Amino acid sequence: MKSTIDKVLSESGWEIDRITGNSSKFFATAAGQRPAVVYVSREWGYDMLHYGKRVRFHLSAEYWSEGKNALSTSWAFILEDDTVESTTQKMNSHLAQIQQAIDVTYARRLHL
Repeated sequence: MKSTIDKVLSESGWEIDRITGNSSKFFATAAGQRPAVVYVSREWGYDMLHYGKRVRFHLSAEYWSEGKNALSTSWAFILEDDTVESTTQKMNSHLAQIQQAIDVTYARRLHL
C-alpha cells in the first residue's frame, strides 16, 4: 500500500524522501517559496482504529503560514482492508484538501 501512496504523491508533484518516507512540495507565495510536508506514518501495531477498522497508514501534513500550521486538521487514514483503488481515491481527496487549505492562506492568496 505504501507504493500506492508514494505513486499518488509523486504523480501530484510531491518529492518523496526515501529515508523518512515523508513527502514535500514547495508552493509559490507572495513571500517566496514555502514548503509543505506530508507525513506518512505506518501503524505497526495496528492499535489505531478508525470507525472500527484497523489503520495501516496515518497521513498528516504541515504548511506554516501566519504563524500557524494551516494543515493542522488535514489527515487521512489508509485502512488495512483498503484496495489500491480506494487508497488512490483517499490520497487524491486528501491532496485536494491540502491544496485548497494552502490556497486560502494569506501569502498564497496574494500570489494567486
